[in-house]
Amino acid sequence: MNGILNKTTLIAALAVQLAIVGVLLAVASGSQVEAEPFLTFDAATVDGLSVAGEDGEVTLTKAESGWQLPDGSPADETKVDGVIEKLADAAAGWPVATSASVQERFEVAEENHQRRLTLSDGGEPVADIYLGTSPGYRKAHARRVDDDDIYAITFSNYEAGTKAADWLDKALLRPNGALTGMRYDGAFDLSKDEEGVWTASTGAALDQAKVETLAGRFTGLTVTGVSELSPQEALAEQAAEDAAAQAEAAAEAAEDAGEDAVADAAADAVEEAQDEPKTPASMVFALADEDGVQTLTVHRIDANDFLATSDRVAGTYKVSSYIAEQMHKALADLAPDEPVEVDSQVTGEEDETANATSEAVPPTNDDEAES
Repeated sequence: MNGILNKTTLIAALAVQLAIVGVLLAVASGSQVEAEPFLTFDAATVDGLSVAGEDGEVTLTKAESGWQLPDGSPADETKVDGVIEKLADAAAGWPVATSASVQERFEVAEENHQRRLTLSDGGEPVADIYLGTSPGYRKAHARRVDDDDIYAITFSNYEAGTKAADWLDKALLRPNGALTGMRYDGAFDLSKDEEGVWTASTGAALDQAKVETLAGRFTGLTVTGVSELSPQEALAEQAAEDAAAQAEAAAEAAEDAGEDAVADAAADAVEEAQDEPKTPASMVFALADEDGVQTLTVHRIDANDFLATSDRVAGTYKVSSYIAEQMHKALADLAPDEPVEVDSQVTGEEDETANATSEAVPPTNDDEAES
């Protein structure tokens, strides 16, 4: 009888244990909810983004035409919106630290942080955070300015540059859509028909591949930065620098070797001034696209410095010297290559020489045997 009771007791105890385990598993399963968001704001209403760090500070604002840099230049819409949405979607999870004493170590302290990002709506901050060290790939330690808790969020500090050039829309001078016309003052006037064939206003034959390559210089144009000077100011500054350099060289030559060296320096300066540049001082292009015609002007400041302006976008922008030089084409440069003609007279002479050589070769034993 006792044995039966002991067995019954054991079974009951096991059932209770299984019930407890089941309850614990159910509770654990129910606790696996999505992590709370690190920030709570409406990404669609954000109209201001400020980024500050050791290297500088930049504030972007959203106007009717889109995101802008402080000087009014267009910002990269995709990049700005991407950063805002990424912060809005960042999950907090469990904090990695909750003590104010470790903020310095994670570089999210008020006096020691790698980035401070402030998002605003109508001038009022909706998110204000410090970003610090990285605990892993595409991760950053982050802390809300008004909270001591430190989290590891999915974000990389390099995505939030502290300079205007980091946010500049580098495609801002490109045509809108495909090019349907290109005119270069004094050089060519080209148009593209519905079948995609380029023709010249003069009726000259064109190499379609060469024209498409030229068109690619404009449709793929990337600016490298913003110029603080207008083209006229940049040219004046460059001329002053050149004059100062020539005067300094002449003075050094005079001090070192007297009048002969001064004469040599002057001759070198004249020779350098007479060197024909690869491109003219300015190139004016009329580019037809989906929005009409854009006037793009490329200015040569010196051999390695080119600036570009457009009647569609305010400001002056830096462009690669290599690309600018490749834009300078004459109509003849776009013509089909001339076929290579073979001189029949030379070919005939070569044949006669070959025949004479073959006749001069002594017969082999086999030839003698046949004869």
